[in-house]
Amino acid sequence: MVQTSAPAEHAVARPPRTVTRRRLLALAGAGVSFGALARPVAAAAVSPAIIPAGAGRIRLTGAGQLYVLDGDVEGPLEIAAPGVSVDGNGYTITPRRNGVGVDVGRSRGVFLQDLRIVGGRAGVRAQNARRLGVRDVWIRRSGVGVDAEDASVRLHNLHVVGTRRSGLRLKDVRARVSATTVDGCGRRGRASGVVADTEQDLEFRRCLARDSGRHGFVLDGDDEAALSVWRSGAIDNRGDGFDVEDFTETELRCSVALGNGGSGLDVDNDGRLTMVRVSAVGNDDHGFEVRSRDPARLFGTTAFRNRDGNYRLRGPVFRSAVQGPVGGRCAPRAVARALHRQALDAESAGVTGSKPGTGWLDEFETGPEASPSPTF
Repeated sequence: MVQTSAPAEHAVARPPRTVTRRRLLALAGAGVSFGALARPVAAAAVSPAIIPAGAGRIRLTGAGQLYVLDGDVEGPLEIAAPGVSVDGNGYTITPRRNGVGVDVGRSRGVFLQDLRIVGGRAGVRAQNARRLGVRDVWIRRSGVGVDAEDASVRLHNLHVVGTRRSGLRLKDVRARVSATTVDGCGRRGRASGVVADTEQDLEFRRCLARDSGRHGFVLDGDDEAALSVWRSGAIDNRGDGFDVEDFTETELRCSVALGNGGSGLDVDNDGRLTMVRVSAVGNDDHGFEVRSRDPARLFGTTAFRNRDGNYRLRGPVFRSAVQGPVGGRCAPRAVARALHRQALDAESAGVTGSKPGTGWLDEFETGPEASPSPTF
């Protein structure tokens, strides 16, 4: 049952909108395509619960229940049951300044989709949550876009814009992040776009951190985790593009660091390091600044027009096989163009209220190099 602080007569005055069978089937399809984290929400033999427009603080306690927004709400939505699915239906949550858009605590198998969140201390906050899935969400002018701690999450097709601090903050989190743009975040507080400090594995695929107040990506594996970055970019950030350290295994493929105020890629690694077809162009410090204490390999990388030098490679067992320039789908211009198109598509969808689509990005995939999805 949906509990809300809105007056009873207000809820009665708005008749629940009928959710058609076609809509439920569409929701189910989205759940199946999202993988193991998303349950086919229409498969349950329960009717969706409608959250009325104008509702205030709402606590969702129906285990396995599908909730559908029927209009813009103030929120926050507090999820306190396992298996809850929330379909925002393209509507907006506007939490108060110190509030949270969606708050997920100690719940398993929660799935959020098609939401817009504007303002508040955080867009989505997850603490002690397992198998949280978030997709097709547009967050603007929050304190932090997604703030997750001690959780396992899968984020797909998010657009986080103009947050006061980081766009994504992942603390002790196992995560797969895909088709996600973090744009203009942390400029007031000089924070980085994507920040992760975790002992669990991380994967970033087709992600862009642009115009951040400090670094684009700051990723720390605490000497425990593995990191995989595929077809991602750090562009026009005030500090480094990628600042990476202390992963047991680090793999970067087909990614770019362009026009950053620091180094393109600053990597300090104890474990195995592999970079394949990675480019660093036009950064104010070095293109590649790599310190490695175990064998590190660079294959088919390219760097040019970096102010303090293209390569600064340190380590007694460092081996490099540097070729260039990178061409084809991993060429700097091709990767940047694809990520820019992704950002424009998500931004226009957030403004118009439509659902952003990333099917066109399949053209950018290179099939045989596909990375396996992590198992939660």
